[in-house]
Amino acid sequence: MQRIGEANPTNLTEGSLVHDVQGVFSPDGGSIAFRSDRDGGGIFVMDAAGGSVRRVAEMGYHPAWSPDGREIAFGIDDFDEPGSRTIAPSELWRVNVATGAKRLVTNSDAVQPRWSPTGSRIAFWGINSAGQRDVYTVAADGGEVEPVTNDTATDWNPVWSTDGRSLYFLSDRDGSMNLWQVAIDERTGRVEGEPEAIRIPAKYSKFLQFSPDGTNFLYVQTTNYTNLLGVAFDPRTETAGEVPFEITRGSKISTNPDISTDGRSIVFDSIGDTQEDLFVADADGGSIRQVTNDVPKDRGPRWSPDGNFISFLSDASGKYECWIMRADGSEREKISNFPDGNWAQMPIWSPDGRRLLCNTSYGYPIIFDLETKESTPIATPPVADGETGHRFMALAWSPDGSKLLGHRLDFNATEPAIQFYDLTTERLEPVADLGYRAVWLSDSRRCIFTYREKLFLADTTTKRIREIFSIAPYRFQSVSISKDDRTISFSRQKSESDIWMAVRE
Repeated sequence: MQRIGEANPTNLTEGSLVHDVQGVFSPDGGSIAFRSDRDGGGIFVMDAAGGSVRRVAEMGYHPAWSPDGREIAFGIDDFDEPGSRTIAPSELWRVNVATGAKRLVTNSDAVQPRWSPTGSRIAFWGINSAGQRDVYTVAADGGEVEPVTNDTATDWNPVWSTDGRSLYFLSDRDGSMNLWQVAIDERTGRVEGEPEAIRIPAKYSKFLQFSPDGTNFLYVQTTNYTNLLGVAFDPRTETAGEVPFEITRGSKISTNPDISTDGRSIVFDSIGDTQEDLFVADADGGSIRQVTNDVPKDRGPRWSPDGNFISFLSDASGKYECWIMRADGSEREKISNFPDGNWAQMPIWSPDGRRLLCNTSYGYPIIFDLETKESTPIATPPVADGETGHRFMALAWSPDGSKLLGHRLDFNATEPAIQFYDLTTERLEPVADLGYRAVWLSDSRRCIFTYREKLFLADTTTKRIREIFSIAPYRFQSVSISKDDRTISFSRQKSESDIWMAVRE
């Protein structure tokens, strides 16, 4: 906490050895709600001086107080940027601060909630059926979700005006992530005009917050440097080099790398940039070639085993579907055609290159035979008693073709677990309780995966897990490994951020 006009902040969670983030004052200023990883994680409340810490919910991120201070709303997915979402859909919950009683508000995708001044509605943002990031509202007691935006821009971080007649939000609709305002009926959530720009001096703004009287607002001004790096790896000793080498440099966003079979090239995307395209770079950090250059968002590229094709996601058809094209960008072909309400997520190749697996937003992966054009969903493992549901997102097909490595996403969990799906037994097997961005080693037994600032190696047979590399204090965005297991490539984001305060005239 830092008092306005003073220079030195006070550490309210001093002595804690885990992440304590996303603090927000209660309406009376006497308490602070925050997300903490302590004791298994969840939403916690402490007094404004940092004392009397207690957990009110065992899950959740980005807490928001109700106007009367009796309840807290939260989503179940965490993120640093609107393009870095992991769990979708993310349910919206509210919890009674005194009793801990929880209530589901909506199972539509919802994160970063904000209560309206009267407490009758909650604003949030989420990913819609076309893969767009838009702002919505819903009655605090649940019901139909009312859209505030519905366009290809990235719209997020909604904040109500103090009189409830306007909703502020951040959007890149004019080329930079800036502040916008739209008139709204707080009672119904219906929009009453077109969004209007409110210019603030920042190329990329995030985490907007107004003062209680609405005259001042805070925001984070940030400059991100998201680049690809590589590090040597010895699969025999299971050790990584100490110093990574640069593959890309500068302010151009580089994410989701995939190393070609011959180890000479890396294909990657630019998620979060003004225009999201695909690129190919020399694996040693040499020249870069742009493969796509168009308005649709192209994401998640993966080399075919023979290196002649690239699979990727694109919303060129109006929503995200799985596509393939030749390595030079020619002969683009849409592979999937999912019904309304469902969209594709990252596609991956079978080891023989004859099939393409497409992940889906509300279910289990579907495998497309590229020769016969037939599609087959993988068998859905049963939902255990007491679970609200889960899905599996495949991230890598084992080189021997027998297993799929990926995330198991429980809808009532806050972070994914690493598991593999055995295509023969049609069963999910655990690998790690927490983790992201998993890829196989060539033996189809070991894998590497990321968790925040650390890289781990796991043996899927013995369940042994060990840390092999860290980029602290930064976080891994994504990871890839060469087919000979000798080079690990990853995306790392470095940010330069400041907190600014502005006066709303």
